[in-house]
Amino acid sequence: MKYADRIALKAAAVAAGEPQYFTGKPCKRGHIAPRNTANSTCMECDREKYHAKAAKRIQQMKDWRVANPDTLKAACKRWKDANPQAVRNHRFKRERRKKGGRGFTAAQADAIFEAQGGRCGNCLKKIDKYHADHIVPLAAGGLHDIKNIQCLCALCNHKKHKKDPFVWAQEQGRLL
Repeated sequence: MKYADRIALKAAAVAAGEPQYFTGKPCKRGHIAPRNTANSTCMECDREKYHAKAAKRIQQMKDWRVANPDTLKAACKRWKDANPQAVRNHRFKRERRKKGGRGFTAAQADAIFEAQGGRCGNCLKKIDKYHADHIVPLAAGGLHDIKNIQCLCALCNHKKHKKDPFVWAQEQGRLL
């Protein structure tokens, strides 16, 4: 590929707003990889340089944090004030992790819903939307884990709230 062709490929990528372009020609180190539109460097070479300097960069960040605790504290406070929902989410997830649960994905909850036949785990009504309910409530020491999840309709989930599963079953007439 001629130099003019490589320039044309880069110009087309820049015009299209693409971060990379591909020439098919190996770089100086022999990588046949996309090039960065900003400076025409090989993306693989950039990746290798980044990882080679990672330990030094991490140590520099640690040293800066130790040397500038007041600046760091002020920056954290500004971020927390600007992002209250993210702070709440972080605290919630941290509390759940501390309890030992590994959490679950939406796909795992969907699999439980399918295993329940698309029905509420309590009243057995056919439902379209479900609430992922902790069988043993988190407030009662239950884990935020897929093994502790059942799918309930909204009404049953709100009625159950944070009741013990045995108390809840007795109220529903399932246990004597």
